[in-house]
Amino acid sequence: DLVGMGVPRADAEQAMHYVEIAAVNAESEARSEDQFLFQFKSVGSEALAERYGISGHAIRARRRNILKKRTQALRLG
Repeated sequence: DLVGMGVPRADAEQAMHYVEIAAVNAESEARSEDQFLFQFKSVGSEALAERYGISGHAIRARRRNILKKRTQALRLG
């Protein structure tokens, strides 16, 4: 499509390479967040805190940040 719009093939390939990497990174991050939220729901913040070697407060902050990010994405979506 980019080449059809007049973008040189080399530039289009470079742009699509960047898009592919960004998509893989986004999918990996979403999967990691999903797993974290699943574990949070399954075992709770204190068990996760012990598992990760951080405070329960840090675990709850991570959950809050994930949920906030997803809520913002839904609003913009």
